[in-house]
Amino acid sequence: MGNNLGMEEYMEQMIFVLNQCEYVEYLCSKKVLEKLEISFAKENNLPREKVKTQFINYGNDLMVYVLKSPNTIQTVLMGLPTLEYGKLKKEAELLYHFHQIDSSVIAPTEYRAMEAGRFKREFIITPYVYQARCISNYKGEFGLYIPEPQYRFAPTTKEQTSIIKTCIIAKLISCFDLDNNMGISKVEVIGGDFILQKGWEKQEPTYENTLNSLLLISARDSIHCSLEEYIDLIKKEFPLKTKHLDDYKANNNYVLNTCCEIPFTEQEICKGIELGLESKQQMQSSLIKSM
Repeated sequence: MGNNLGMEEYMEQMIFVLNQCEYVEYLCSKKVLEKLEISFAKENNLPREKVKTQFINYGNDLMVYVLKSPNTIQTVLMGLPTLEYGKLKKEAELLYHFHQIDSSVIAPTEYRAMEAGRFKREFIITPYVYQARCISNYKGEFGLYIPEPQYRFAPTTKEQTSIIKTCIIAKLISCFDLDNNMGISKVEVIGGDFILQKGWEKQEPTYENTLNSLLLISARDSIHCSLEEYIDLIKKEFPLKTKHLDDYKANNNYVLNTCCEIPFTEQEICKGIELGLESKQQMQSSLIKSM
């Protein structure tokens, strides 16, 4: 059980139903995944039976799988029918773009669009972070979804929670593209956008340890503005609860913080901005030295 990677596989079909997808679309998705396995095996000169996708998690409009072969394991994000076609391609491009600014943004290795009959599915393939802890909340408690030994939610302590929230703000600042006045928008704090590497919870909860372990795995959209304007939006939106419990699509008027049930304090936001600006200065200095 210690090698468990995510949710139980029987949950896969249930998630499709919860996302208002018809059973035929579920079967179609399985067919498209099979085509992905066949294609990957052929491209890598592997026996077909040695390549397998396994369901591990899900987001509001996508399913998360791992693609396993004898030589590698990768994450596969598949868009659900509820997600507008073309959105994953845009997200793949944004992830790659912001990875160039901050390497803790997980960049895709590949984008694919595949068909089964009249149905199309989009895929983003990325490096797999082994048994990562997904930041979210459950019944009003902030915490982590941990896959092993069984998939479960583990609330974080008050100190851990505050540090994670601070570092989320810092990460958004450090990812900001100063050359193009461009930042990540439509952030879903409890939607699986941020993960922590396995083992973080056993370390002393510090800003340094958390920033070193914190990864950003989603970039749904971007906003063009100055860094000062971006900071003002963070200060305006992150003290708010921006998700209705019965509607993930609610609160569309928000630009940056579009899915968060746990408001950020002024202290967490200000400290996060400070740490993010320090990180940008360090990155700029390193870039100058390497030239």
